[in-house]
Amino acid sequence: MKILAVGDSHAEVFKHIKGVNFLSIKAASAYGLMNPNSITQARKTIIEKVSSQNWDWIFLHFGEVDCGFLIFQMSEKYNTTIEENIQKSVSRYFSFIDEIKHESNIMVLGINIPRSTGEATNLVAKRAKWMKYDYFTRKSINLTFNKVIQNKCNEAGYLYADINDLITDPETGAIKDNLICRKDQIHMVLAKAADIWMERMNQLGFNQVDTQWTYSQSNLSSIVPP
Repeated sequence: MKILAVGDSHAEVFKHIKGVNFLSIKAASAYGLMNPNSITQARKTIIEKVSSQNWDWIFLHFGEVDCGFLIFQMSEKYNTTIEENIQKSVSRYFSFIDEIKHESNIMVLGINIPRSTGEATNLVAKRAKWMKYDYFTRKSINLTFNKVIQNKCNEAGYLYADINDLITDPETGAIKDNLICRKDQIHMVLAKAADIWMERMNQLGFNQVDTQWTYSQSNLSSIVPP
């Protein structure tokens, strides 16, 4: 079974999962996937990769850029609400998915909650000027984005999954401290994140033997938020 995982820089987690082909495009947004002239050229790059062979499954992992930066910028520029911008990003995201899916099965991955409740680091501060909200409001925005994605997946017959229940510290409500990459404070430690995604994939019915994957549909009610 051939699996392709595509996404922004957070999709690099899949390079640590054997048997999964991956394509990560730094700073690519869900909103920009319908823009052939985007700076990242994500649309063109993904279409070329998807067209290179027949994929049994395509995993898509976009939205962190939207919820961490873009939807705030759009609100300031166009005087629109966060909720409106989430809907716009997700609508364009799923238009792109419908365009590229062909005969492949689709799994859309929800984004992680924000990294930290503390002060923004220098890297994060570059985009934090758009963030006029406290941590838990921004967390709520990420979870709202995921809920909209999940609903769209239900309508389209796509699989949905996220790992927030596995990475959240119950005491702080943020990502567990030992999972955070100290180098940039933005991403998770890839090897640890890969183990967590492997656990979720197994729960979803994906099974790996060496580098080969199989899939058998499972009862998702206990691991996918209602």
